[in-house]
Amino acid sequence: MTVQTVLVCEAQVPFVHGGAEVHVRQLVRELRQRGYTAELVSVPFKWYPKEEILPHAAAWRLLDLSGSNGRPVDLVIGTKFPSYFARHPNKVAWLIHQYRAAYELCGTEMPIWANAYMTRPEQSKPRGVEPPHT
Repeated sequence: MTVQTVLVCEAQVPFVHGGAEVHVRQLVRELRQRGYTAELVSVPFKWYPKEEILPHAAAWRLLDLSGSNGRPVDLVIGTKFPSYFARHPNKVAWLIHQYRAAYELCGTEMPIWANAYMTRPEQSKPRGVEPPHT
């Protein structure tokens, strides 16, 4: 199969712009310069409270990126967690900023999703640093 159409996926944290965002935009530019039809697909990602992580990952999983507007998509490139959960038969991951807590805390006394849906909100607040309130 010849790849012509490419979607680059990013999980975008609103109001954050850094190296990963620059990288995915440059990737789209480079693909276009090389003759591919490339687009960036962004979905907002909220990492706190921890109960939000799985629904945001599920949002990516619900996306069928096999085609758009009647045109088939040949390749999907997932980048930041959880963008690589999007559905497509020809998908690769260029892993940027993996969600380290999801695997580094697995099997420890502080797993990120332990009782995530069985605790009261006041029991599931992050320890240490509180997220900013607006």
